[in-house]
Amino acid sequence: MEITLDPELEKFIRNQVQNGQYASLDEVMNVALRLLATQTLTSQGINKTPNVCGGDACVSNTRIPVWSLVSDRRLGMNDAEILAAFPTLSAVDLVNAWVYAEAHLEEIESAIRENEVIMQTEVRYVSSQKSKVKS
Repeated sequence: MEITLDPELEKFIRNQVQNGQYASLDEVMNVALRLLATQTLTSQGINKTPNVCGGDACVSNTRIPVWSLVSDRRLGMNDAEILAAFPTLSAVDLVNAWVYAEAHLEEIESAIRENEVIMQTEVRYVSSQKSKVKS
């Protein structure tokens, strides 16, 4: 049976090995197997659909991007508050989102940065429109 990690996870492990983060081959194998299990889990409950939320990873059957949930958590919301804000989500949905986010850090960080740029542009536009109305 051939077992493969997705390229992002393989790159992560290779970097860790090159940086001397592991003391033994057993340690490397344990991490690789854990990441493989995570990779398998990430396909559950998270979908990417072209033309839905820009193709970003979303909780299945919703238009709620994983990056948005990660951003909410960083803003100080706990899981209970996130679930209250998104009543269609379940605790399992959040677990799937957190597992996916952990396994796809670069993707999530990039989406958060992209959204921040969009929001800053929108704020500037709204401010400029308010200035025109006052004049």
